[in-house]
Amino acid sequence: MATIEASQAVPQTTSELSAIVEGVRRGDDRRIGRRALGALVLMLEHPHRAAVQNISQIAKETNVDPSTLTRLGQRLGFSGFTELQEVFRRHVAERGLFYSSQTQGLIERNHPGAANGFQDLANEEVGRLLETVAGLDEEEVRRAAELICNAEVVYVMGLRATHAVAYFFTSFASFLRPRIFMLGTSGAAIAEEMAQITDKDVFVPVSFRPYTQITVDACSAMMKRGIPIVSLTDLSSPIAGEGPSHVTLRARGPFYFSSAASNFFVAQILLSAVAQQLGETAINHMGNVETLLKELSIETE
Repeated sequence: MATIEASQAVPQTTSELSAIVEGVRRGDDRRIGRRALGALVLMLEHPHRAAVQNISQIAKETNVDPSTLTRLGQRLGFSGFTELQEVFRRHVAERGLFYSSQTQGLIERNHPGAANGFQDLANEEVGRLLETVAGLDEEEVRRAAELICNAEVVYVMGLRATHAVAYFFTSFASFLRPRIFMLGTSGAAIAEEMAQITDKDVFVPVSFRPYTQITVDACSAMMKRGIPIVSLTDLSSPIAGEGPSHVTLRARGPFYFSSAASNFFVAQILLSAVAQQLGETAINHMGNVETLLKELSIETE
């Protein structure tokens, strides 16, 4: 059984996947197994379900083992099934049906009488967490933390649904070091706030599919100006980047109310790395914060 040749591009759209199916049927050298091909055909016939269901659910619906779907992704040039599923998630997001598709999948999993609905949801989240951990590079996490520790000011940006992740990161990062600010919350125009950012600072954009355009544009503007960037995002993201002053940490899985643990976990991993690098400096700053919390009666037992 032949695998995809190195010279052939990895498919990025459902149209390209459909072309591969036709090519396999004609006997091209992109051959995949009969059962795997049947599974891919069913996924293409129901792209919204393929975008939101987990690998076990898709395997059950397509009558194959989950390992068959993993090998299918690899034979198409991906690292595994998760990256193949990203093609379907992009397809859904581009058509403006991301939220309704996610909710439809949640309803179908947990309808009255469904067996183990909550347990399945928990298992799915655990699987995404494990995939996220496996995909994180310790050196990249260290570099991201270093940029944040050494910056004069840290500017965090997360709009719409991802505001929650950005706020989580900002709140706890403010315990570890001074001068952490969220963009878009002061009442000033974001452009006015961004004009204050220099190459001695760091910009932390947070965005998961479906991406907020202004965050994408803000990241591009910061790149043009040579501002150090630490992106918290997902696979195939428009705010991702590489280089000495741009680090990208990625969560695996879609971001929505039924699937958010891995996205918060990426922020948590980064916070832990920042705390480790700052060490006693973080402890001292945290002590000052805790003293003020007590003096201002902000927290109570």
